[in-house]
Amino acid sequence: MIQRIQSLYLFLIFAIALLLMLSNPIYAEFRMKHGFNPESVLMQYWSQFSISTESRIPVYSYKLLNMILLVLVGLGSLVNVFLYGNRKLQLKFVGILVLCAFVFFAILLVDYFMTKNQFENNSVSTTLGYQIVWPLLMFVFSLLAYFGIRHDERLVQSMDRIR
Repeated sequence: MIQRIQSLYLFLIFAIALLLMLSNPIYAEFRMKHGFNPESVLMQYWSQFSISTESRIPVYSYKLLNMILLVLVGLGSLVNVFLYGNRKLQLKFVGILVLCAFVFFAILLVDYFMTKNQFENNSVSTTLGYQIVWPLLMFVFSLLAYFGIRHDERLVQSMDRIR
């Protein structure tokens, strides 16, 4: 049913994923200065923008796995709202959703720390923005939806035992 609290969690996951797909905000920034030649890397959720000191040509690269995971989490949560008739199937889908949200968040953090280690020898100013909270919220909301669906399933099973 749409009145259940886990449906609200799933709609929130969809809204966050849609926001991240449409805006692609910068969640980390690296700035390095070699004399008068700055080098910067701007990390976004499904792309990365970097300017090198040698070429002075901006490089814009896409992160295909992040794009796929973000679309899977967003569409999976929306589809999952309407699977309320079959709670066992809904529980399996939310389990996959939890895994995808966790992998998406882990990839972002691993990518950030790998880029940070790449610039470790130089004087670099790094900034990790508040936008990194959005994937963490998607993961938390998917866990809350999982526990809510599991609670409903156990409640129905206990009612079946009483009959």
